[in-house]
Amino acid sequence: MRVIYCLFFICITIAGFSKGSTSTVYSVPKTPWPESFGNHRAVLQISKPAEVVILDILWRRHDPDPHKKQLIIVEASTGDTIANILRYSVTSERCRLAFGPVKKAGTYFFYYLPYEVQENWGFYGKGYLKPEKSPSGKWVNINKVGDMSKLSSFTPASFNPGQLLTLSILWKSSRSLPKKRGCSRNIQVTT
Repeated sequence: MRVIYCLFFICITIAGFSKGSTSTVYSVPKTPWPESFGNHRAVLQISKPAEVVILDILWRRHDPDPHKKQLIIVEASTGDTIANILRYSVTSERCRLAFGPVKKAGTYFFYYLPYEVQENWGFYGKGYLKPEKSPSGKWVNINKVGDMSKLSSFTPASFNPGQLLTLSILWKSSRSLPKKRGCSRNIQVTT
């Protein structure tokens, strides 16, 4: 199976509860990661330890039902997996979640399309991994991350503006939009 790696680096500023936007760099890694983690990942630079990190990624995914696929966050230097991931919204246009605890500053890998590895060549008969387990109730309660109404609201009409724009363009045009490849353009992370 030929694997194409899409890797983008995200510089993240974490300071209190302030938000910061960052630029995105796309590259191919020098060494591949384990195949079961999937073909795509984001590299997060966390500037200080935190009990909770809020991740907000605007992306364009063409796979069906992104909310039904597992998300994995790994601390790069140790390979330890972050135990708590609380999803606020995972759609084809945006991923909003809280994760933690982040015990030290450094690089973290965010894998968003892990799949079950099939050892033989030919037709692929397996699929993507099911969503991760719910975060620890204790972690959610202590850090008060369960109710994020500020992050849960798209617009007053409860529509994602990107979907409205797409619907408007399709309605005005008789031809379909070309598919664009790529990962995220805008990332916002806070603690």
